[in-house]
Amino acid sequence: MARPKTVRDVVQGTRELRQRAAVHRMLASYLRTRYLPRDAVAAASQITADGSAVDQPVILEIVDELESAANDAIKESEKTLNMELAADE
Repeated sequence: MARPKTVRDVVQGTRELRQRAAVHRMLASYLRTRYLPRDAVAAASQITADGSAVDQPVILEIVDELESAANDAIKESEKTLNMELAADE
């Protein structure tokens, strides 16, 4: 049987989800600014795999996945917090 969550557990879980979202956003931003072209300026650098450059659509897909994971983490933290608040009422 699982022990009941304390307010501290909920706050800690919410904090962790928001921290994960911040890391996902930072990684997405780094990939976007470093490895994707912007405003008719070529990408600052390339990622290589097996001796050739990784295609930009692949990098963009990873950026989208990271941003989606960040958004999901924020939604999950809000959902968890709202559920715990509702359970206390």
